[in-house]
Amino acid sequence: MAGIREQFVIYYSKEDGCWLAHGLRTDEIGTGDCVVDAVADFIKAFDQILRLAEREGDVDIFRDAPEHVRQMAKTAKPLPGEIFEIAHRRARGDWPREFRIHVDTPKSKRYTARTRTPEAIAPK
Repeated sequence: MAGIREQFVIYYSKEDGCWLAHGLRTDEIGTGDCVVDAVADFIKAFDQILRLAEREGDVDIFRDAPEHVRQMAKTAKPLPGEIFEIAHRRARGDWPREFRIHVDTPKSKRYTARTRTPEAIAPK
């Protein structure tokens, strides 16, 4: 299966008491105590659904996020590339375990980013 690039929005959920990274096209969610943790968890969840779709062949990975999440993405600021890179490396096991990074971010902020997968596929 070809790769897919997914845009996601990162926001603090008072209801859940944590940061969420929420995919706009797949509705996958990653959670964490800080932005880095949420993005790393999202990348892991995103990788898992892609592997499942590749293995099973008939899994539809496309399901739009709820409208209120999609609206958040319109006003979100781009996630700094350095933060994404740390989260990406942590998710893929390329970040040393002894380096624990907690990014203290105002809970009122929202960010958006895209996964970095080279190929793209279209929804069915």
